[in-house]
Amino acid sequence: FLGSRIPGAGFQVAVKRMALDQLLFAPCFIVVVFSALAGIEGRTVVELEAQLKKDWSNTVVSNWKLWCPAQLINFCFVPGHLQVLFSNGVALIWNVYM
Repeated sequence: FLGSRIPGAGFQVAVKRMALDQLLFAPCFIVVVFSALAGIEGRTVVELEAQLKKDWSNTVVSNWKLWCPAQLINFCFVPGHLQVLFSNGVALIWNVYM
């Protein structure tokens, strides 16, 4: 998806793709994950809101510590047809951490 929205190659393109991914998609996706877990665990909306207020910002920062370097490596050095596989490997690490 990012390759079609931000075409090209090189470090500047990789930074743009990483920024779009991490500044737009990641913070929203973390809310989705917290919401899904709250639903599975049977928690209320009020409990979800409390968790988001408590944990969201720290989770986003932790996400950036792993994913920003990983996505720069991915977009700079990994061939396009292997980028999803690389991301899945990083996601496994992230999901174990979460």
